[in-house]
Amino acid sequence: MVLVSSLAFGTLALFAHRSYEAGFGQITLLMVRFGVATALLAALAVWKRPKWPDKRQFKGLLLMGGFYVGQSFTFFAALKYIPASMVSLLLYLYPAIVTLGSIVFFHERMSMPKWLALGLAFGGSVLIVGVSTAGNAIGIAFGVGTALFYSSYLLLGYRVLNGIDAMASSLVVLGTAAVAYLVMALAQGLQWPTEPVGWIWAVLLAVVPTFIAISTLLAGLERVGPVVTSTLAAVEPLATATLSVMFLGERIGVAQAFGGICILSAVLILAKASAKAKLTQAVSSPTT
Repeated sequence: MVLVSSLAFGTLALFAHRSYEAGFGQITLLMVRFGVATALLAALAVWKRPKWPDKRQFKGLLLMGGFYVGQSFTFFAALKYIPASMVSLLLYLYPAIVTLGSIVFFHERMSMPKWLALGLAFGGSVLIVGVSTAGNAIGIAFGVGTALFYSSYLLLGYRVLNGIDAMASSLVVLGTAAVAYLVMALAQGLQWPTEPVGWIWAVLLAVVPTFIAISTLLAGLERVGPVVTSTLAAVEPLATATLSVMFLGERIGVAQAFGGICILSAVLILAKASAKAKLTQAVSSPTT
């Protein structure tokens, strides 16, 4: 299920590109994406009947929704300036950023594997950015912004999500994004597709890399835990890069590919370090 989720998330850039080509405006497209996905998840929640968060938790989830709006906006904006494969790899700076945030805000202790992962993530980003032309500076800024917003979303989630049903929290976050983009789209003016096929791509965007990806992620997370889930999630940028080469005509240079390998290696090192820490804690804890 986690692999299905990662592969589904990997189609995000492809469907977004196709929707843009059909004439969809960015804000209108995001409004449709989150509106349809929220409706589908709400229908699933009516069937599953999850426990809803209290007032304090709900406020925290609304703030998480705000960060998710920022993450989705910068991701879709970056796609207009730089290749989808580069956007996806820059997003995967987030494990290193989350690690740094955990040190600063949660006083997490650092180990050699974590320092190594941070170095690989930084070096990988330098390689990816270094092969870009000056005209891509805006796209790179949006790509890094995506990682920063998503890292903030996860760091806040560490504080907010404890004890909250995953389906209920996802519905609140997606619903917040849907309402935010509805307001922005109405204020900006709706930009519908000029070609009917655009609606097909937009619905696929809402169903595959949003509803299906999130639903299977929640189901897999419940069964295999966060460490295995975060490790398998490294399939996503590889799926994005493969689809971009196959269907969007993108080409990945040697330096960019090596930079991507560095970032994905950092993700795997962080996941392994987390697994080892959990195992050590379990072994050292007294049994009852």
